[in-house]
Amino acid sequence: MRRARVSMVMVLAGGVLTGGCAGQTVLYNHFVYSRYSPTEFGVGAGRKDLRTVLHGDPFGVGEADFAAATIALLNRHQPFLQPTHFTTTPGENASPRHRMVLVFDQPRIPVFRLCREPLPAPPAKPAAGGPERTLHVSGAFCLHQGELTAVQGKVDGVERLDDVKFDRLLGQIVLALFPPVDPNDDDEPFFLVGRLETD
Repeated sequence: MRRARVSMVMVLAGGVLTGGCAGQTVLYNHFVYSRYSPTEFGVGAGRKDLRTVLHGDPFGVGEADFAAATIALLNRHQPFLQPTHFTTTPGENASPRHRMVLVFDQPRIPVFRLCREPLPAPPAKPAAGGPERTLHVSGAFCLHQGELTAVQGKVDGVERLDDVKFDRLLGQIVLALFPPVDPNDDDEPFFLVGRLETD
C-alpha cells in the first residue's frame, strides 16, 4: 500500500521559528506535505498572481481596509524560491487551482480545514488591542481543497494594524508556507525535518 508522507518542518535556518520571549512570533503546527515541491510552487504562484483569501478582521477596521493593508504587507515579504504577487483580485495569469488562505483570530481551527470551504464564521467582535492581546493567524497554501503547506502563528501585544509585530508575523508566515524544500528529498540543507509516515 502506498505510504502518505507528511513532512513537519520543526526548525528553519535563519530563525523563522521563534518563541519564548514577549512580543516574539511563535509558529506551530507547521506542515509541509509530500505533494508540495518547489516546482508546484512555481506552477501555482511563481512570478504571477496568487489568489489570497483573508478571513477575519482582527483590528475592526473593516474588511476592505484590512485586506488592502494586509495584502500590501504580504507583498513586502517574498518566498526564497521566486517572487509572487499576493492579491484578493487575481488576474488571468493566476492559477485557478492554487490559493493562499489566512484565517485570523481562530486559534482552534485545525490546519486541515483551511483549504476546505466554507470556513468557520469569524469572531463577531475583534479582540481588544493592547499589551495583553494575542493575535492568532492560521495559514495554508492550497491546491484545490487540499493543503500543500500549513502553519499557525501567534504574537503578543499587537495593538494596531500598522504594528511592526503584525508585519513580522506575516513575513514569517510567508516563509513558512513557501519553503525552498522538497519534502520527498532526504537531503534538506535548509531545514531540520521530522517525518511522520502512515499506511
